[in-house]
Amino acid sequence: TSFAQEDGSSEVVVAGSRYVQDLLQKLVDNYNAAAENDTTVQFDAQGNADGFTRLCGGVVDAVMATEPISDEQLLVCDTNAVEFVELVLAYEALVLVPSAGAPATCIDQSSLPSVLGEGGAAQLNWSVINPTATPGDITLYGPNPESQTVVGFLASLLPDAPRTDYTQYESPQAVVDILKDPASMGVAFMTFAEWSGLEDQGGLTPLQASTDQLLTCLSPDEGTVAAGTYPFRRQLMLYVNVNAFDKANFVDFAKYAVGADGLPVVDDEFNFTVPVQAVLDRGFNNITGPIVGRTFTRPNSPVTLNTAAEGSVTVNGTGLASTATKPIYDSFTGTYTNVDLTVGAMTNDQSWGAFCAGTASVIQVNRPPTEAELATCSENNIDPYTINFGAQAVVLVVKADSDLPVCLDYSQLSAMLVQN
Repeated sequence: TSFAQEDGSSEVVVAGSRYVQDLLQKLVDNYNAAAENDTTVQFDAQGNADGFTRLCGGVVDAVMATEPISDEQLLVCDTNAVEFVELVLAYEALVLVPSAGAPATCIDQSSLPSVLGEGGAAQLNWSVINPTATPGDITLYGPNPESQTVVGFLASLLPDAPRTDYTQYESPQAVVDILKDPASMGVAFMTFAEWSGLEDQGGLTPLQASTDQLLTCLSPDEGTVAAGTYPFRRQLMLYVNVNAFDKANFVDFAKYAVGADGLPVVDDEFNFTVPVQAVLDRGFNNITGPIVGRTFTRPNSPVTLNTAAEGSVTVNGTGLASTATKPIYDSFTGTYTNVDLTVGAMTNDQSWGAFCAGTASVIQVNRPPTEAELATCSENNIDPYTINFGAQAVVLVVKADSDLPVCLDYSQLSAMLVQN
């Protein structure tokens, strides 16, 4: 395993996102004051990509990040035998608060650019937020366009720059006082932390959010933000080279940073949301294990193959199954873009022969193996695993007064339908 700063220095070198640096620096200062230690951190924040490059190159101890490590970056870490621990320091989440009595209660993720992007509608309407809502012009309220919320966070949720042509509010509480009047007809955006910290929410409810064209709408709360099911959020993370925990006091600092003693600073001085206890506990376990690799950002996939992996897959078999398998192959090649997938044409007999002889790994067929084919597979220690993609059926429709038999066996059907 590679080790950052192999000269034995006790100084911790942290690269990555400048956006997270103030939070991490505050945690370091608080830890040193509470523990009467002098943990020294050298910050060299030049962005997420630079940080991951240096982490996987073994030249920094930790990386601050506003986005997960990519599959391509993970391959570099694996190649260089760099192991890391993944920690969540905080969340940022965006909420949109509509005025009292608003006709819209949910917004789809795809509609966010039309509402908050610079290319959005000049005059906002409830129907822009939700196409099913009763139309009506509305006023958009937001914070200072140069604020961290807009420049740092909102920009990360949009394909283009955020819009700035909205009515600026003095504070989240001030705009809520406006919106609780049903005649105000508007919507305001702010962070979930700001919304949660309001003394008076005016009886208002933030818009729910959807990722499936309004079929499923979820409210922003600590649970949905932590789980990632609420889409307008991101994680602020720390990736630590496991060998950095050998440095003086650093393992204790890391535990402090994901513990009840350290993270209240998120609520007090930043518009970030503290992770729920289950997330903090997982981070603590990652440190003490250590449990390395992606634990918070692992893709929801039935396989663990890195999507950046290279290789080739050949599937042999009958084209009769292609209707069922083509969408699967298309999805696979779209996900694993560096894998060459080839489908070769063979009959059922040829396919089973090649499979049981060990010369084909995957076949697509429309019949099960014969006893003889299974015996060949067994002789070669090959155990077929079958995935059933469905079935096709043929029906014969006859007149009600037909004198044909009411039931046919396979030989009769074959005699009727097979040429010669």
